[in-house]
Amino acid sequence: MAAKRKATKQALAALEREVAALQLRRAGCTYEVIARRLGYRTRSGAWHAVRAGLTATLQEPADALRTLELERLDALHGASWGQAIQGDLGSIDRVLSIMKRRAALLGLDAPQRLAPTGAAGGPLTVIFRERADGPP
Repeated sequence: MAAKRKATKQALAALEREVAALQLRRAGCTYEVIARRLGYRTRSGAWHAVRAGLTATLQEPADALRTLELERLDALHGASWGQAIQGDLGSIDRVLSIMKRRAALLGLDAPQRLAPTGAAGGPLTVIFRERADGPP
């Protein structure tokens, strides 16, 4: 998820410039024009502002949808929980499935780290050789 900004005057001014940059880009302005109109030193600054504006406008709907999905999962979890703790195997499977979906939605399950290994699971040996014709 994107980091939340503090609502300082500088942050609000930067956000307003990003929104303006995004609107100019949607209107077909080049990054050079955006930079000139909004006071960015380079076209790269204008590009970064447009990108930040896009990220901000996409993040808010994603956060709202994530919250809605979590509320739905909570309701389903609550409806199945009583029967699950009574030992109903179907309800247990449902609760576990809901828990798995919640963990995926929140990114709770860390990816497994795999280390490269050599033959028979031993350490990997890397041999560097010089090329006869010099560096690539």
